[in-house]
Formats: sequence, structure tokens, C-alpha cells
Amino acid sequence: MEVNGYRIEPSANLEGAYFFVAGLRKANLQGANLRNADLRSAYLQGANLEGANLQDANLQDAYFLGANLLDANFNGANFDCTTMPDGTIHD
Repeated sequence: MEVNGYRIEPSANLEGAYFFVAGLRKANLQGANLRNADLRSAYLQGANLEGANLQDANLQDAYFLGANLLDANFNGANFDCTTMPDGTIHD
């Protein structure tokens, strides 16, 4: 799968990638590097982000319902109004 010119696959190097309002439903990004990525309003329902690096990523208004975030690194990430895997909204 390719989104905005980026190859979506496990262990992909997507540092600084632009995924504003991107449809990434059920994407397999296990172990991917998404450091500093722009995921504002991205739709990641059911996505696999296990072990992914989302350090300093902008996740504002992102939708993670049902996503696998096990062992993902979110240090410094912006979670304003983000829908988490369990359906709660992070303020």
C-alpha cells in the first residue's frame, strides 16, 4: 500500500512523513519509524503500530480505535483530541 508517496509496510522509515487526514485503516506499520510524522486527523482504525516509533509525532485528532499500540514510543507526541484504541478521547 502507498499513501502520499510513502510505502506503508512493517519497519518502514517514515520519519517526518505527511499523513494529514490520511486513510491508514488496518495499515501494518509494526516497527515503523514515524518520528516527527504529521498524522493529524489520520484514520488508523485497526492499524498495527506495535513497536512503532511515534516520538514527537503530531497525532492531533487522529483516530486509533482498535489499533495495536503495544510497545509504541509516543515520547513528545501531540495527542490533542486523539481517539485512543478503547474509544476514549485524549485531551
